[in-house]
Amino acid sequence: MGGHALCGSVQSLRALEFHDAAGAFNDGSGPDDYHNNSACRWRIQPAGATGITLNFTALDLVANDFVMVIDEMSGTQLGPFTGNTLPSWLFVGSGSALVLFI
Repeated sequence: MGGHALCGSVQSLRALEFHDAAGAFNDGSGPDDYHNNSACRWRIQPAGATGITLNFTALDLVANDFVMVIDEMSGTQLGPFTGNTLPSWLFVGSGSALVLFI
C-alpha cells in the first residue's frame, strides 16, 4: 500500500482505496505544509482482514485540523487527533477502516 491522498472539498471527496496487507500513505504535500482547507480520505480494506492496526509516524496539524479513524463496520471512531502528538498504535476491529484528514 502506498500513495498520496485524493484531497478536495469535504462534500465531493471520494476515498483513496488500499487493499494491501501493509504499506504507508500520506497527504501528498511532501516536504511542504499541507494545503489550507485540505480534506482527504483513505479507505483501508485488506483482503481477508479481520482487524487493522495503524501506526502514525508523523503528525503536525494546526488546531482546527484533525485526523479521525473510523471502523466502517461498527461505526467506532478513534480520535480526533490534532497537533503533533502521535497517537499510539490504533486498532480497528474489522477489516474496513476509513481515515479522515480534515
